Amino acid sequence: MSEKLDKDRDDPTLLVAELLNLLSEAAHEYLDANRPDRLQGSAPKRILFVLYDADYEHAPWKGLGPPRVVGVQEFDKLDEYRVIVEGNVSYMDVPLHRIETLVEAKTLYDGDDCEDVSRAPYYSSVFLEACPDRIGFYSLSINKGGWSVHYADSTGITGSPTYRWNSGQLGELANYVYSLRATQKIRVDDEEFPIVRTLITGHMGRKRTTIYIAGRNTREYLAIVKDQYGRLQRGVDEPKILKHIHCQGFVPGVVRLARQDLVEFFDGQPLAFIATVNHGYNACAKHRMVLADMGESLLRAKSINDILMAVYDALEVHRTLAARAKVLHRDISIGNILMYPTFAPCANYRVMDGAPLLIDDVLAAEPRAPERRVARCLLIDFDLAIKLLDTGDISRPSKALSGLAGTPSFISRAAAAGRVLFTKHYPLKMPLLSHEAKELYVRAYGKERYDKYCDRKGKYHGGVPANVGAAQRFIPYQHRWEYDVESVYWTLYLVLLSVLPRGFSETEETDYALQRYWEILMGHQVHWSDSCENMPQDTRSALLDCDLNAFLKPFPPIMQDVARLLYDMAQHVRIPYASMAELPEFEDHLHEALQRLILEYLLRHRDDPIFLRSTELRIGDPPSVVTECFDPDCASESDVMIIDNTDPEGKPDGADEPEEGTPKVPPLLTGSWIYPYFGSEYIIEDPEEPEV
Repeated sequence: MSEKLDKDRDDPTLLVAELLNLLSEAAHEYLDANRPDRLQGSAPKRILFVLYDADYEHAPWKGLGPPRVVGVQEFDKLDEYRVIVEGNVSYMDVPLHRIETLVEAKTLYDGDDCEDVSRAPYYSSVFLEACPDRIGFYSLSINKGGWSVHYADSTGITGSPTYRWNSGQLGELANYVYSLRATQKIRVDDEEFPIVRTLITGHMGRKRTTIYIAGRNTREYLAIVKDQYGRLQRGVDEPKILKHIHCQGFVPGVVRLARQDLVEFFDGQPLAFIATVNHGYNACAKHRMVLADMGESLLRAKSINDILMAVYDALEVHRTLAARAKVLHRDISIGNILMYPTFAPCANYRVMDGAPLLIDDVLAAEPRAPERRVARCLLIDFDLAIKLLDTGDISRPSKALSGLAGTPSFISRAAAAGRVLFTKHYPLKMPLLSHEAKELYVRAYGKERYDKYCDRKGKYHGGVPANVGAAQRFIPYQHRWEYDVESVYWTLYLVLLSVLPRGFSETEETDYALQRYWEILMGHQVHWSDSCENMPQDTRSALLDCDLNAFLKPFPPIMQDVARLLYDMAQHVRIPYASMAELPEFEDHLHEALQRLILEYLLRHRDDPIFLRSTELRIGDPPSVVTECFDPDCASESDVMIIDNTDPEGKPDGADEPEEGTPKVPPLLTGSWIYPYFGSEYIIEDPEEPEV
């Protein structure tokens, strides 16, 4: 082999590609022959090693130059990238997501050692940066002296020794090709989750949160896996919060914890040493969770009504968590409210007593039974959630509630400032419902709840306002329920600003306003300071305080009514209720106000929803669909797992189907799972204040 490479030293790439293709074909035949009988002939397509061309100035090859050989999985449109370069067949600008490995065939130098001059590690590194959905990436370096394999992942780059061509270790090269066909797997609590792809990779901080999705295609069971680093003894907070939330029965619209485990490293130890910017090396344990439910981004909505129904349910679920489970989320954002949820079936299915009535129940002639109440939303990411003290005194200072948390564009103005804000506007009364809306509301929730929130004389949202411009008094910061509601508002604002109605073409006027308002929202930064004179004005206040005409400018004509809804909501959100002379009587007053406004809009537009282009946005990049992580070319009918289509109560598939239009509940995990966290041992009657 060494002599052949030396002979073809001017262009050894054809020989390299030929050798690797022979090994790839052998691996493909072996894998297909050793599959179960019912799956033979349905193996994923083989890896082809082809000559590759790309723009030297094009990312990720800028400054490095593209590799000459890449390994790609066969796909139907591969020939569209075929070109003839200097008499040889090559492939120009093959999409990065189709590339499975990179090969450096470098023989144009003196010497035999690959590692001295190899660019393969750099190829792996830059490719992984360009494709963060990959868990790791292999590259191969070949020269006349031998070859070596390099692998890059989030922990760094590792490389094999240099194998000599005359050492009889060609089998190791075959192992490299075979490894490209193997799929990443994750094991949790003795259960294996195959075909893992990365959804989200967090920044390189202490937690290093990484989220994966497991499953071959959308017809198979799927699972969401979340990894985080934390202290071995204390662990991470999210599993504890989720156990606490669901311990007396599932709360609709809240993600559920199916499995949790510590990831073992070398010698079976769960400890790993990770480097952080501020704290040097920390001994941390890697905590792994399997989450039973998933959904799609609000930015993938099919209609405005779908968005508002999801937001209505998110508010109802949030107030239920705060009132019943005594949990505040504290990090509501565009990534943490999902829609179109799907839920895994559970063998010991149980719903919390008094499950909340959701928007489908309010709009229906008759509310659904508690076990059929499927939320239009899914609240996820309870990393920053805290348990409330059940003292009955909402004004009692709490160490946990004084902590500041949130995502910059969506955090409440008070949390962003780290202090209680003072009023610049006189508050509004609680909205009253029209006759039809009130009739539906009372049928669902009862007249007592409706009257409970309606303001009496001199009351505004159940409180007494301070005089505008009154002398400011010291009020210790406490994270209040309405601060999370303000985060819901900013999330809805971003979504309505971004979505694209069908048939709408941007005008110069709407585009200019869109760009300006988008920059204000997304450019918001948090600047905590103990000194008032160093406290900058929250730039987003301009979006709350502008007049109606200015508020409506960035929205398309067809969205003027929903923009007016957003404006009406802003009039309630902008009030700093914590600085009232007498605080609102009920902590969920702002939930109630916004839900009443949404209900009125949905009734007005029940028969004329605004449909959206769910794959396009007016501004910003559309999020990927969770299930688009899977290549449809890899799916075949014979490759689908056989499942038992019975529901948790043992009824046959199709029995007692939910009414038309409600979200469906397909299986996600491998088989029905047992929820292990029901029981009184997880009930905290008098919780201690958690550490901050």
